[in-house]
Amino acid sequence: MEFKECMTALGEELKGPYKFSDDGEEWEIEISLEEERKQIIKAYMFQEMDQDMLRIYSNVGEKKKFTDNQLISTLELNISLLYGAFALFAGDLVLTTTIPADAPREKAAAIIHYVARMADSYERMNIGLDKN
Repeated sequence: MEFKECMTALGEELKGPYKFSDDGEEWEIEISLEEERKQIIKAYMFQEMDQDMLRIYSNVGEKKKFTDNQLISTLELNISLLYGAFALFAGDLVLTTTIPADAPREKAAAIIHYVARMADSYERMNIGLDKN
């Protein structure tokens, strides 16, 4: 499945404003959440074991804004998440998950929305502001 086709369908399912990077390799959507909060989700496609996969992630905050103890506590939360895991990526703390590119659109949208809610919840708890 082509990346743009897949992500356009997901953008329509999620009903949020979305865009592609200039090179078309990354997708970004703004997910509306409760209490007028929003969370940005990004995605890119890669192949694993001959299957197209989508790496979904949402920025929680810059790594330098978290103490070592907070980062360790965050990793301990991974076991309680239904989907995804907290990780460090490009100097930021993110919540990330991987789904098959050909996953049913409704299921993929539900997972993406879950990642947005959990990332926002952690951001709100630790930073307070709606930065991402």
